[in-house]
Amino acid sequence: MKKLLTVTTIALSSIAVCGTALAQGFNNGTSQTQGFVDENAVVKTVSDALKANDDTPVRLEGQIVKQLGKKDFIFKDGSGQEIQIEIDKKVWNGITVNPQDQIQIIGKVDKEWNNTEIDVKQVIKK
Repeated sequence: MKKLLTVTTIALSSIAVCGTALAQGFNNGTSQTQGFVDENAVVKTVSDALKANDDTPVRLEGQIVKQLGKKDFIFKDGSGQEIQIEIDKKVWNGITVNPQDQIQIIGKVDKEWNNTEIDVKQVIKK
């Protein structure tokens, strides 16, 4: 009887721990990335992103105007300037966007040789 009680207690404790871990992984599509980001240091225009250093955080508003490949797109902001962006499949988080949709992208500048693009970490449909 003691063994059954011990096994039951351990099993119930394990379930409670697993349930807590699963709840922490929930993402409703509006969660923010963790850590401190100084909003004054975040690039907010394509023009500034093209001049920014590698790994500079960006928060841009505009439209995706063209798809170049599976993950690569052309993004245009309100000023009409364009930049190449990369969006992994998991970042879409179930939303569908067309060229008329206003979106906000959050990510970082990715500079390689003489090419500048944005590595997108979050897409928010407006």
